[in-house]
Amino acid sequence: MELVGRIFAAIQRFSPSEQWNFDAILQILKESGGYVRQDIISAVCGVVSRSETMQQYAVGKLQSELAESSTVQPLVQVAAWILGEYGEDNEALNETFSQILVLPQTTKETKGYVLTALAKLASRSSVGPIVLDTLANEAKENDLDLQQRAGEFLQILTKTQAGESLLAPAPPVEEDEEEAAKPANVQRKNEQQPAALDNWMTSNEQVPAAVQDDLLGDLLGDMVGPSPTSSNQQQSNKSLLSDLLDEMPSQPQPQRPAASPQPVMQQPAQQQPMPQQQQTQQKVPPNLPPGAKQIYNSSGIQIYLEVNKANGNPNMMAFRTSVFNFSAMKITNLQIKFQAPEGWVSNYQPPTGDSIESQGKPVLQISQWVNNGLKLPGGVKYQPMMLRMNLIYNYGTMPTKETVDLPPSLFA
Repeated sequence: MELVGRIFAAIQRFSPSEQWNFDAILQILKESGGYVRQDIISAVCGVVSRSETMQQYAVGKLQSELAESSTVQPLVQVAAWILGEYGEDNEALNETFSQILVLPQTTKETKGYVLTALAKLASRSSVGPIVLDTLANEAKENDLDLQQRAGEFLQILTKTQAGESLLAPAPPVEEDEEEAAKPANVQRKNEQQPAALDNWMTSNEQVPAAVQDDLLGDLLGDMVGPSPTSSNQQQSNKSLLSDLLDEMPSQPQPQRPAASPQPVMQQPAQQQPMPQQQQTQQKVPPNLPPGAKQIYNSSGIQIYLEVNKANGNPNMMAFRTSVFNFSAMKITNLQIKFQAPEGWVSNYQPPTGDSIESQGKPVLQISQWVNNGLKLPGGVKYQPMMLRMNLIYNYGTMPTKETVDLPPSLFA
């Protein structure tokens, strides 16, 4: 695994051409698929997304390689993503994807990639019987996530006219365009970051803090303010130390002779609220968009929801959920799912993460919703949007599960 990461980093740094770059990546995926980590798979997709030349070349290569290496999970995942975004719908490709889904070696993650690819390909052309049968079969899967995904894709492709827009190709993962405008010392710092990323990709350690802040800052923009600097932390430590020293006597007190023990009735001590808890209750996220509304606030965990209607259409909406952690504990295994009235169909984009450090960057998630309505004898009835939020996370080591009902007025 360490060697694969080093080879991939070297390819990106020294490749003489884009075609050579992709051929080398493809060779790694074929011969060392079991040692390719998920972060490298994401990096490969990002590299392809930024080059139209590589997109065309990759589509041609992967259509033939997919059938021959259908059990190599990282290769299938990369192929499904690239073909789903940039390929053309054809019966042979749909048949290959359908066969991959029923292979016993195919993992849940790979099935998710393949289902998305089938839906995206079908949205750009007429939906063929192979795709419909495949999605219908997967909608009966024992795994609830795959079952829901297949069912939603089936609804989007068969009962809406918005499939092409909802399943449009993802925008390219752009590199930072402001590098040229940065001062020379900042550029030198950024030139050192690829080496840090290379080391991270070939080890089990987390991304270095400086690199992680830059990457998350690009993703999240001004949603949150700057993190506390080391100088602020030192100042806080000095303040705490000063408070402790003030409470200590400057000179030793003379010892008094010991008195005979007397029975004393102890008064129950009153617990004072911790300063951290007081700050948590008053904390408000900075730079929130004007339309963001708070839908959850408990123990320093705050969730805000932004509602955007497509051209004012109440039957087509997009939501952005922002989760903030102002508590003293790290939260992990964060999952948010919404339930809407019958007739509404959803499409979730992957969240930016599933854990938040104390006072850390928020987790964002975007979902799109289309109201197909209910077919009744007298016509089609469109129910107004209202949501039930199912929230799961671990607060430290304590699992938490809550349900919150959101009123229709929130979406009016």
